[in-house]
Amino acid sequence: MATNYLVFPSSSPNILIQFADSTECSTVEIRSDAVGGSVELVQGNLDEAALSEWLNKAGSGRLSPHSAAQEVLHSLQVLMIPLYRDNDTSAVFGLTEKSFRLAKKHFNLHEHFISIMTNQHTRAFSHSATRSDEISSETLLFKGRFHPLRFFQLAIKYVPGTKTTHAILVFNPKCKSPANIDLRFSLHAQMKMSSHPLVLPVYLAEQHIDFCTARIHEQNCKLDEVQIMTGQYSSSDYFPGVDLFTLEFTEMTRLLNTSAEITTHQVFTLKGLSTALPVLKTWGASLPQLRSECQDRDTLLTDQVAILDKLEYINGAIVASLIHAEHVEKRIETYRQLIYHLMAQKGSRTNLEVAKSSAAIAKSAKEDSAVMRQIALETKRDSSAMKTIAMLTMFFLPGTFVAAIFAMPVFEWDGTSTPAIKSGFKSYWAITVPLTVTVFLLWGAATILPWRSWVGERLGKKTGSVISDRELDELEHGGRMLKYQLRSAGKT
Repeated sequence: MATNYLVFPSSSPNILIQFADSTECSTVEIRSDAVGGSVELVQGNLDEAALSEWLNKAGSGRLSPHSAAQEVLHSLQVLMIPLYRDNDTSAVFGLTEKSFRLAKKHFNLHEHFISIMTNQHTRAFSHSATRSDEISSETLLFKGRFHPLRFFQLAIKYVPGTKTTHAILVFNPKCKSPANIDLRFSLHAQMKMSSHPLVLPVYLAEQHIDFCTARIHEQNCKLDEVQIMTGQYSSSDYFPGVDLFTLEFTEMTRLLNTSAEITTHQVFTLKGLSTALPVLKTWGASLPQLRSECQDRDTLLTDQVAILDKLEYINGAIVASLIHAEHVEKRIETYRQLIYHLMAQKGSRTNLEVAKSSAAIAKSAKEDSAVMRQIALETKRDSSAMKTIAMLTMFFLPGTFVAAIFAMPVFEWDGTSTPAIKSGFKSYWAITVPLTVTVFLLWGAATILPWRSWVGERLGKKTGSVISDRELDELEHGGRMLKYQLRSAGKT
């Protein structure tokens, strides 16, 4: 027998499951006729009063009338309860608390049946909670991962006295759950081939695996698109070349990360299913021991062979899907490394372009410096010419000044018209020569002596700082160079 779990681990504390204000559920009953081999399907919707009546009839095996000649080979009674999950913090169970107590007693539900729903694992286990008024198998609980896109939780037991399998199935009617894939007609077709009580769990496991396999295949197709976008194909005859540095790396990394997350979820679910299959197999192997009639036991054993073969097939499908998922994960990691490598190359290319631009700016600044140097040389030559003119002006200025003074009518000169050097001419030179020498001495003292340094030292003693002529000149030259560099950078 399977391991009995007396205490189940606590579920996710972030999701609160509440009972509904009114009962809302549906039923499916499938009966297999041992004489004609026909399979009868009965379904309906129940409220709280109808549910109580249905459970009473189901316990006595009187849900569907049949004649004595129509011996029932097997009957499957399923109570389907919706679980509405509108947000990430709460969900509403489709039964009232009173209706749930009735269902819990009828189906021998686990003590933590409600809280187990929010557990993130896919698993199966059996537990003993047999009612005293009937002989039945252990109750098998089989649940899928609690996920917004899919969810189911099944509790099932077999009563050999009425040849009936009682099951309660909880599912989210708004999500892509295996329980939503027209369960009634699918089970009707399954019961035509096998009447074993494991038909419903095996069907749910198979649909769950198909869903995971489809999701993994979907991620593989997305990776094929990434392969084409990045040009990573074996032959260039079928696809044109692409410029890898024009790709939108942010979108591609988001796509790869999303695919990796989805694939990881599917691997998590598939591994949970692989651990649940041995529990299903063990529970199914215990059922023939409950049959008293030899004919019934032989029929159950015959159906069990087909179920075991199906479980082996499902186990092989899980292994194949896990191998496929491993291949997808390796492809994702490969393209991640490619994208990161391309991002690094693009960053290096950008840095190289910045360096080239900086070199061009520096070259332009150097050319501007050469131009400024030439302008400075020209300005120096002009200054030399102006200095010569100034010296000549200073040379003749005193004489011109004195001549202008002597030419004024305040002086009396010899009135004869005969040119002669008069005695007043001595006074002209006596005044002009010393005055010219004085002017040159003053000019030399103003230009040669370090008056600015002396003044700076004088002021520095008062203010505590001394700035030399050379430092002032360097500051002025640096300011001019910075101005021309900024102007050159603005032009480029």
